[in-house]
Amino acid sequence: AVLSQKEKSERRSVNKEARTVTEPLEPFDPLEPPMVHKTHISKNTRKIMTEIRDLSSGTSITSDDGTTPFQPHHQYGLFATSAYVEGDVILTESPLVVSSSSSDSSVDVRSQFDASSLASATAPKKSAASGKKSTKNNDESTTTTSPPPITYSDLILPKSVLKKIIPPASSSSTDADSSRTRSKLRGMILALASYAANPPSEENASKLFQLYHPSINNKCEENAKGEEEDETEKDALDLARLALKCCTKMCAPESALSSLSQKTNDNDNDNELAMKLLLIYSCNAFEGGRIYHRISRVNHSCNPNAVIAEGDDKDVSVLKAACDIAPGDEINISYLGKYLFAGYPIRQKVLRAEKHFACRCVRCTSDNGDSAS
Repeated sequence: AVLSQKEKSERRSVNKEARTVTEPLEPFDPLEPPMVHKTHISKNTRKIMTEIRDLSSGTSITSDDGTTPFQPHHQYGLFATSAYVEGDVILTESPLVVSSSSSDSSVDVRSQFDASSLASATAPKKSAASGKKSTKNNDESTTTTSPPPITYSDLILPKSVLKKIIPPASSSSTDADSSRTRSKLRGMILALASYAANPPSEENASKLFQLYHPSINNKCEENAKGEEEDETEKDALDLARLALKCCTKMCAPESALSSLSQKTNDNDNDNELAMKLLLIYSCNAFEGGRIYHRISRVNHSCNPNAVIAEGDDKDVSVLKAACDIAPGDEINISYLGKYLFAGYPIRQKVLRAEKHFACRCVRCTSDNGDSAS
């Protein structure tokens, strides 16, 4: 049942010291620097009460162990099974994979690329104690160097690919559109290299491949899709194929990325495994390239009722209620970041380019496309 005003007030009072006010953690945008958001999770946080439902049938998916037969081309959503008030922690979760280079494994990721595909090769590696890693040789101190963490800007895209994404003078596309595409492409390439260098556990891999991604053949298994949706999914497929082409040109010989990006046989138009990984990343990754089993199923709305914040542990993210949520309500976040406050045309353009769908939330389907509740 919906909480009374008195119950809401009491819950806010009890939880006041157990949380801190945070800003939303934006879905991954390689054009923006990483933002740090912290939220304290109290040991007394109440039990998580949510369920995943198939949006087409309304069927509840109760299993959380990765064994449930999710249909990868179906649309799912996260729904509340209990009432939440503003600031409540809905759930906390660690990512299945992190397509980021800010860890000790970044050297392994760097090794997946041919040297000619990287803008920087070496840099001093600092230690916590002295700021440098030094060795003694014949009583002379020398500083050793090791490759720095690989970043998106380190990747040099092939010239043949750049020609395809730089808009001609007659095109309606802008330099900003081209820059966004290049950044997205680099993120997809790094995601595939990260997976090749550090594959997840069998359990996490199983959950990863259950996440939504467009059909590689661009065909819906059961229901015909509208022309607009077909077009956005075609854009996602084209970008994934372009990223795969980059990987085959940029990978180091005999690397894990080289093996992963090759066609499975001469009759294949696409490498199915690599294409699925690229599409899953493109449609589900958050800031830092993090992909989740449950949080990545939270759908977008231009009127979101929840936000994602970073927990005390950097590897844990927290889904929090941004307003009161009743049992049975779908939980939505914004994928737009700062563009949430833009007008309808800009919001649609960003969502189609970044997440490959046209938004049909209440705000977007209102008379002027900009009504907000």
